[in-house]
Amino acid sequence: MTLGDMLANSAKAGPKRKAIVFKNQQLSYEELNQRAICLAQNLRQLGLKTGDQVAVLLPNCPEYIIAMFGIFKAGGVLVPINSFLTPNEAAYILEDCEAATLISSAKFSRQLAACSKLDTLKNTIMVGEVRSGQARSRQSCSGQVSFDKLLAPNTSVQLPKLNPDNRAIIIYTSGTTGHPKGALLSHNNIIANVSSCSKVIKLSHKDRFLVFLPLFHSFTLTVTVFFPCFLGARIILLETIARDEIRQAVVRLRPSVMVGIPTVYNLFSQMSLSWVARWMNPVRIYVSGGAPLAVEVLEKFQQKFRRTLLEGYGLSEASPVVAINPPQKAKAGSVGLPVPDVEVKILNNQGNLAKANEVGELLVRGPNVMQGYLNRPQATKKSLIDGWLHTGDMARIDEEGYIFIVDRKKEMLIVHGSNVYPREIEDVL
Repeated sequence: MTLGDMLANSAKAGPKRKAIVFKNQQLSYEELNQRAICLAQNLRQLGLKTGDQVAVLLPNCPEYIIAMFGIFKAGGVLVPINSFLTPNEAAYILEDCEAATLISSAKFSRQLAACSKLDTLKNTIMVGEVRSGQARSRQSCSGQVSFDKLLAPNTSVQLPKLNPDNRAIIIYTSGTTGHPKGALLSHNNIIANVSSCSKVIKLSHKDRFLVFLPLFHSFTLTVTVFFPCFLGARIILLETIARDEIRQAVVRLRPSVMVGIPTVYNLFSQMSLSWVARWMNPVRIYVSGGAPLAVEVLEKFQQKFRRTLLEGYGLSEASPVVAINPPQKAKAGSVGLPVPDVEVKILNNQGNLAKANEVGELLVRGPNVMQGYLNRPQATKKSLIDGWLHTGDMARIDEEGYIFIVDRKKEMLIVHGSNVYPREIEDVL
């Protein structure tokens, strides 16, 4: 099964079920699937071939999710661009992956201006208004195309049949030098990871996922987009992380699952909460990822909200979920147990298998592990050895198999769930 097949299956199982709720917009699974098909047909009409990279630089919006599944159905490879990157950083990623197509909006005019200079970029698909004055002058490119126009049916184009091992996503993740590397993830990598998550956290199509983390992040993509689409569940999409908007969405739209980063849970643990709000809280499951969760924040949050907060661990190269605390037996300070079908082990400084509670580098193996890094054969050889992904994270595993992340092997800071390296800070200074 490919990611496009996954959406089609959910649309067939529950065509009228709501897939996305965003502000005053609602899309059913049938509508989402049909729009993705139309986009895929028109992308092929524009010249997209199987295996071609398509970059997406958008804020959280329904068009982002439509674009993702349209790219998958067309046989393309999704390259989500971090919307916080500078124009030169965004252009570097497009040049590195040789993306011929970029889907974006006028909000990112500075990044678009930098990317328009690339010889490899042929088409810029604009969500919202297309300004003729911004069209590119070079004859080699077709300039800007309206996203809305690409949602019209185009039955003259036949969509390709794909293999689950085909490349689906390239997630760019920084290395120790600060230069981003593209982790190559297949359809099978992502679906295997979603399937593993579903075996730990028992949810159904009746659940509602509150999504406010940026969609370009691998954690957000797998846990809050692909997971609910796998289930046929509802995605309640917010444009930004804003405490008041989150609170209003909880009251009005009644989500049952909330996925956030420690910064968000720290803010929520400090807010005032009446007994009425606590009693009427519809959220059953809270999940934290993207960065280490302080035990103090965990305890304060659980005491205030009287719900279990499940901490997990992952990295982009593993699609990204490696471990999560089981709802039945979560352990504070731990990132939980490996998800089903994923193996982990610790190697000590001597390169030997570590004993229980001995600190060493965490290694991961499973169907969720990436195919390698784009155009980085040496980096791939260093990270993937005998099928094991060397994470660069120092950890220990206790007698019950729970993983405790201790430190980073590489020099790096984590700010709001994103990697920041000393080299980047030095460059800015």
